[in-house]
Amino acid sequence: MFVWKYISNYYTNIYHNTIYLNATSTQTSFGSTGIYASITPFLDLRNNIVVNVSTAGTSGRTVAYQRSSSTMTNYLLTSNNNDFYAGVPSTTNLIYYDATNSIQTITAFRSLVSPRESQSFSELAPL
Repeated sequence: MFVWKYISNYYTNIYHNTIYLNATSTQTSFGSTGIYASITPFLDLRNNIVVNVSTAGTSGRTVAYQRSSSTMTNYLLTSNNNDFYAGVPSTTNLIYYDATNSIQTITAFRSLVSPRESQSFSELAPL
């Protein structure tokens, strides 16, 4: 279940959620995303489990966390302690994607968004 709490029109806190996706399609462009965020409003992600083990089409992507832009100004520094998992890292299985960056590993993701997500990890959580 994906639940979020609006503090105001400008801030969104997403805390303590479990998102599990496991989908397939015959469409070549099929893809799926655990969390999709725009560059507005301000976003705080904490203590979430986001597992996406879907099978993407040949031109699609399986993504744990996707943003509408590479702009990070609204991605709050308090975002941390998340489990982002998108299967075995590959060009179609991504921890993070934003149309500029296609990040396959949690180490590369933490480096990109530092100092955010310093304690986040990538693990297939048990169901």
